[in-house]
Amino acid sequence: MARRRMIDPSIWDDESVGQLSDGAFRVFVACISNADDAGKLEVGCKRIRAIAFAYREDVTTHDVEGYMAEIETAIRSFCRYSVDGREYVKLLNWERYQTINRPSPSKLPDPPNGYSMNTHASLHEDSLLK
Repeated sequence: MARRRMIDPSIWDDESVGQLSDGAFRVFVACISNADDAGKLEVGCKRIRAIAFAYREDVTTHDVEGYMAEIETAIRSFCRYSVDGREYVKLLNWERYQTINRPSPSKLPDPPNGYSMNTHASLHEDSLLK
């Protein structure tokens, strides 16, 4: 279970965040508020839909996939990756915006090969072999 997270007031001044659609912004905030102490979370579309749109029957997992792609394109610190067929996100500027007292080690895998910068495309294990 995620701990309480802070949404920094500077989020409202960020041009990239400001250009997100309302649905993508909602997913982005859901990712922040549900990340573990290392800024990582599992982001299968069904899971994120259940978190961000639990009471909205009009939002589909297909919509959530579109929102995730929108965030990934717009927000450079949003690192989406796949390990063993499961989708994850690492929020790369996590330590800059969150102060964690007594952090718990993450149980989620790191991005493959120490991946540290978003190249505006999903990172999957297969892509590292090419």
